[in-house]
Amino acid sequence: TMDRKTIDLDQGWAHMQSGITKLKRILEGLPEPQFSSEEYMMLYTYP
Repeated sequence: TMDRKTIDLDQGWAHMQSGITKLKRILEGLPEPQFSSEEYMMLYTYP
């Protein structure tokens, strides 16, 4: 199994907020590149 370290909400939230903003821009049809595989995995499993 993988050992996962616990992070503070403040530390993780900034990263999640960036992903949420990107997703909103994509859904609104604004010019924004799709999530790369690496970005997706970082949002899903951070860190």
